[in-house]
Amino acid sequence: MSDDWYRSSSWDQEARDVFEKKIGRARFQKPYYLWMKAAAIAQEHPDDAEALFDRALAADVDGFESARALNARATARAARGDIGATLDDLAHAATHERDAMPNLVTSARWDYAALVGMHRQRDRYDEALAFLGPRVPDLAFAGQVGLAFINHDLGKGDAAQAAAKKALSRATMHDDPASGLPLPPTPPFPNPIYDRLLVIAHIWDIEELGPPPPVWPER
Repeated sequence: MSDDWYRSSSWDQEARDVFEKKIGRARFQKPYYLWMKAAAIAQEHPDDAEALFDRALAADVDGFESARALNARATARAARGDIGATLDDLAHAATHERDAMPNLVTSARWDYAALVGMHRQRDRYDEALAFLGPRVPDLAFAGQVGLAFINHDLGKGDAAQAAAKKALSRATMHDDPASGLPLPPTPPFPNPIYDRLLVIAHIWDIEELGPPPPVWPER
């Protein structure tokens, strides 16, 4: 296909040569092509992907692709278990959307809140809640997860319980506006995240399921 050069996960020498030739000739959308290729090769070639993400962000002088590039890089970093860098990218993406590109919405703000809550990053709670904003009922799955975990840790039981129930209901929907968590899509059943949400929602059935798991597993 004509777009394989930047969408394909191939990254042998021939693929690299083709990509560099194409990107060198590109007059428009160069940042887009760079981060798309970075995302495509991230699993097998993380170091090269990081370099392409850096090039994409440096080339995006107008800021049109920065949020999506950061969101894609966060996904790649999360897959490698680098939660700190993932959260930094998501926060940067969400801030860029809010301040510079208000008409652009990625899943960054929801993913950020979810990962902050799930990993108990207390120093980030205020920022995560600010990103979510006041429209709590409209939040996507990941946003509700973030609210559930953060409010649970803050001792706001009613708010945590309501958010956990909303997240569980969202998990069965196919029209969630930006499912996000845990980067990228809403996880299929069964998954440990749902066990933890059941505990927060106070609907864990001990007789049927046995002892409840901890909301935050031991590290």
